[in-house]
Amino acid sequence: MSVLESTLLIAAALAIFIPFFWRLFQGLPRWVDFVPAALLALMLVQILVDGFQMYMIVVYILVVVLFLQTVQRMIRPGAPGKASRWRTVLALVGSLLGVVGLVVGIWAGPMMASGAGVDLSRESWTQAFERMNGILAQRYAFSEWKEMDWDALHAEFAPRIAAAEEANDEEEYHMALREYVYSIPDGHIKFSGDDMSLWRESIGGGYGLAVIELDDGSVIAHVVSEGGPVEVAGMTWGAEILEWDGVPAREALGQVAPIWLGLPPATEEGRRVTQQQLLTRAPAGTEVSITFQNHGEEEAQTATLTAIDDGLEPLYESLGWGGSEKLKLGMGEEVGDDTIMRPPEYRILPEGYGYLRVYHMIPEDADPDFVEIVEKAVTEFVAQDVLGVLIDVRSNPGGHDTLVAQMMGYFASEPSFYEYMYLDNWLTGLSILDSAIPVEIEPKEPRYGGPVAVLIDENTLSSGEGFPMVAKRLPQGRVVGIHGTYGSFGMCCSNISLPGGFAVQYPPGQSQDGDHRVQLDSDHTLQGGVVPDVRVPLTRDTVRAMYLDGEDVVLRYAMEALREE
Repeated sequence: MSVLESTLLIAAALAIFIPFFWRLFQGLPRWVDFVPAALLALMLVQILVDGFQMYMIVVYILVVVLFLQTVQRMIRPGAPGKASRWRTVLALVGSLLGVVGLVVGIWAGPMMASGAGVDLSRESWTQAFERMNGILAQRYAFSEWKEMDWDALHAEFAPRIAAAEEANDEEEYHMALREYVYSIPDGHIKFSGDDMSLWRESIGGGYGLAVIELDDGSVIAHVVSEGGPVEVAGMTWGAEILEWDGVPAREALGQVAPIWLGLPPATEEGRRVTQQQLLTRAPAGTEVSITFQNHGEEEAQTATLTAIDDGLEPLYESLGWGGSEKLKLGMGEEVGDDTIMRPPEYRILPEGYGYLRVYHMIPEDADPDFVEIVEKAVTEFVAQDVLGVLIDVRSNPGGHDTLVAQMMGYFASEPSFYEYMYLDNWLTGLSILDSAIPVEIEPKEPRYGGPVAVLIDENTLSSGEGFPMVAKRLPQGRVVGIHGTYGSFGMCCSNISLPGGFAVQYPPGQSQDGDHRVQLDSDHTLQGGVVPDVRVPLTRDTVRAMYLDGEDVVLRYAMEALREE
C-alpha cells in the first residue's frame, strides 16, 4: 500500500464523522467544509500517481459521497439549522454505517483486486517491472512460506530490464521477464505472451531423442526417432548417455535451465524431470557431442550431432499423451477431438475394477455436471460390485476446489475437513481481516466403501492434487505414481498485464489445513505435493514397457495395490 493510499484511507476514516460533528457543533471552523474537497483532490492525485486501484473502490465512493454532502455548504456557508437530537442521532448512525462500510471495503478490497487484476501494459518496461515486483512482494501468497527474497530478485533483474529498454531489445526484455518469473517455484505462476517465436527458436531443435533418469542414476535414451540424428549416428533405444557435450550426463542435467517448458517447477523432483525433458532441446543448428553406450554393447561411442527442426515430436513422445496435450494447449496449438479438456469418463475394466478418469475441474457452460457423472459412475461401480475403484488424475491441471470435495464425498464414510481457502488481507496487514473459508467433505450416497487408488503424475496440479490428498486420509485409499504431484495447491489466480503483450499470473491465496498451515504447496526447500504410497520404479524394464510396448504401467501397479487390499 503506497503512502498516498494510506493517507487517503486514514483521512477518509476520520472525515466520515464530519456530518455528525457538523450537526453536533454549530461553531465548527469554516475550513472544515472544505475537508471533503481536499480529500477528493487527494484521491485524484493518488489515482494519477498510483493508478485506479480496485481494492480502494469503497474509499473512493465514500470520498465522493462526503464531497457531495458538503458542496452546498462550500457554496453557501451557514449554520446547519437547529441541531435537533433526532438529526444528530441520524448523523451519528450515518457516520457509523460509513465506518462499517469502510471496514467491509478494506476486508473485501484484496479479494476484489485479485479478481480484477492489474494492467501495467501502458507503462514503460522499467516502470512495469518495478510495479510488478512490488505487487508480487505484497500479494503473492507464499512469500514467507517459500522464503522469497523480492529485493534480491529486483536487484538481479531490474538492471537487465532497464538495459533492454534503453537498447529497445525486445528479445532480452522477454528473456529477463521469463527468467524472473521462473525464479518463483510455483505451478500457479504463469508467464504468457503474444511472442512465442523466441520460445520456439530456443527449444525447436532436437537430436532425435529424449532421455530419462532411472532410479539407479543412469540416464538412458527412452525415445529414439527413426531416421533422426542419433539413430543415424548408431544409437539404439535404451542407450545410456554417458556424457553430454563433454559433461557427465547427470551433471549436465543439473545445468539445464528449466524455463522453456510449461510452468515453473515447484519441487526438486519436478525440476529434475523438467531438466531431463529439456536437455535434448536446443535451437536448430546447435552442435553437441554425445558419448553413449548402446545396451548390450561393451564399447562407448561419441558422436557430434546438429540439432534439426523436428516439430518437437521426441519431446511430445516423452511427455506422453496428457503432458503433450497440455503443452500444445499452452502454446495455442490445435489438439483435435482427443483433448484432455473434457468431462470425466468412467468404465469397468476387464480385470473387474471401476475406472474413473477426471481430466480437469474447469467445467464450461456446455459441459455436463461433473459431480453427477461421478455419482453415476459410483452407482454403477456399487451395482457391479467392482473389486476396487481407480481414480485417474494424471495431468489434471485443477480448477474448482469445491468440486474435489463433492466428488470425493462418494468415497467418504464420515464428514471431514478439506481445506481453508485463505486470503491474506495485504491491504492492512491485520490478520483479523484475513479471509479463511472452510470447505468440508460430506459423505454422499451412493457410497463406495471398497479400496480406492488415485493415479498421479508430476503434472497433477492445483485442485487436481486434492484427489490424492483426500485418498491419503481414507483408510482404504492409496496413491500410485512414478513421481509426486506438482506441489502447487494455492488459490489461483490474479493477473498482471505487462508491456509487449506479456502477462504474469500468481496465486493470491493459500490452501490451509485445519490448523491453518499451508498444505501441499512446496516450501523453500522445494518439498511439497503428494508423494505416492506406491511408487512405480523407473527401471529399464518399466520404461521399455511404457515407451516401447505402450503399456500403462502405473495402472498395472495401481490394480496390484488394490488387489493387495
